[in-house]
Amino acid sequence: MGRVGRIDEMQGTASVWHPVSELTPAGSQPLLPPMATLQILGGRKEKIRAGDVLGALTKDLGFPAQQIGKINVNEFSTYVAVERAIAKDALRKLNAGKVKGKTVKVRLL
Repeated sequence: MGRVGRIDEMQGTASVWHPVSELTPAGSQPLLPPMATLQILGGRKEKIRAGDVLGALTKDLGFPAQQIGKINVNEFSTYVAVERAIAKDALRKLNAGKVKGKTVKVRLL
C-alpha cells in the first residue's frame, strides 16, 4: 500500500484516479503561478518587520493590500509574495524607495 492508500485508509475514503490522457494542455506557454516573490536584502538584523514591508508597499508605494501575499522575514533577507502583474513595478519602486527609512536592494526571484 502506497502513501495514497494509507491516506485513504486513515480518512475512510477512496481516491478517484483518472488517466493522464484526460489532461489538456494549457497552451504553448508553461503554467505560471499567480504570485511572484521579491527578495529584499534586509531582515531581522536590520530591524525590518513584516509590517514595515507591507507599509512600504501599500502606504508609500500605493499598491492595494489585496495584491500583497505572505511576507517572510529572515535574519538577513525578507521575501514578499506579490501578484505577478505588479511584480516588476513593485521591484522598480522598492529599489527606488525605502523600507523603514532605509534604502534596500530588491530582486525578483
